[in-house]
Amino acid sequence: APLINWMQTFPTTEMREDHMDGYCVCRVLVHHSPVLNLQTFKVQPVSAPQGQSCPSDYADIMGAPLPNAVYLLMSKGILSSKLPSVLATKIWHDKSLPHVDTLEYRDVLKSELVDIRARALGLLAKRMHPSFAAQEIRCRSYFEHKQGQRG
Repeated sequence: APLINWMQTFPTTEMREDHMDGYCVCRVLVHHSPVLNLQTFKVQPVSAPQGQSCPSDYADIMGAPLPNAVYLLMSKGILSSKLPSVLATKIWHDKSLPHVDTLEYRDVLKSELVDIRARALGLLAKRMHPSFAAQEIRCRSYFEHKQGQRG
């Protein structure tokens, strides 16, 4: 009964449904998160060895599967998780603050690093599922996020 009472405190039905969607996605991520099986070197949901089946919308939540080689490279520390994460979320969020914030540094972030990042993402994406290569990536910098702008 306490959960029902708490759910009634949301001011709108939309907020209540949004909360429930977030809860359900979180539950799927906890119970069926992808893990690397070291015997077969394949990535599978953590629930697979127990014989549990994944929800029917599992692919919608997790996105297109990454090649097993990407997981292997990340587990060995050769590939940072940043690049596959950017491809999965479609957002490159630069949260790190510099020691000294200058206009020159911001210009480098906006111009020169965009080409380097695009090249790195392109090299990884061409070896992955075709949907990764065709997507548009939004870039956000720490100073744009503060001002509420979108990159």
